[in-house]
Amino acid sequence: MRILGIVLLSLLGLIVLLLLLVLFVPFRVYAGYWRKETAVRIKFLFFRYTLLPQKKKRKKKKKKKKKKQEESEEAEETGKKKKEKKKLDVGLILKLLKKHLPPLLRPFRIRSVNVTWYVHARDAAETAVLYGAASAMTGGILAIFQKFARRFEKARVDLYPDYDGDQGGFGGDVTVSFTVFPLLVAAIRAVIDLYKYKIL
Repeated sequence: MRILGIVLLSLLGLIVLLLLLVLFVPFRVYAGYWRKETAVRIKFLFFRYTLLPQKKKRKKKKKKKKKKQEESEEAEETGKKKKEKKKLDVGLILKLLKKHLPPLLRPFRIRSVNVTWYVHARDAAETAVLYGAASAMTGGILAIFQKFARRFEKARVDLYPDYDGDQGGFGGDVTVSFTVFPLLVAAIRAVIDLYKYKIL
């Protein structure tokens, strides 16, 4: 019995340790798009997992199932109920966004952003206009990141007007880290308010 108690306490301690690690040790997410290929990787401590690109799996043929008339009628009724949406108070939604969006974004740390964009349009004039719009857009996005993110460490954005090329090109990557515990607390508070005001 004593040995069993020691084993159970050890397992409980291990579970608590793993839970604390998941809650308080940052996750790091890398997302990139280069040469029409997308890559998404997650890193936690010494573990790495690749979400994209996924390994190709063999597609299995699915057997077609016959649907009964009663099931189709029930599906139509549920579809009609889903289409009936409640009228939402826009002012209330904006108020909740202003209240809960900063705490939801605060746990995220933007480690690095790298963007390379060759701007190209049909002629030189349109390319110049598009280049100006792209510069303003990227500047605005970086300003938003700097305002809401707790830490914005490194950013590099290279924009080039491509007057002679046949087509423009875009590529970039971003590395973000976040801690689960403050994000979870902020999400719970937001959900409580959504239920409180009967939005969910």
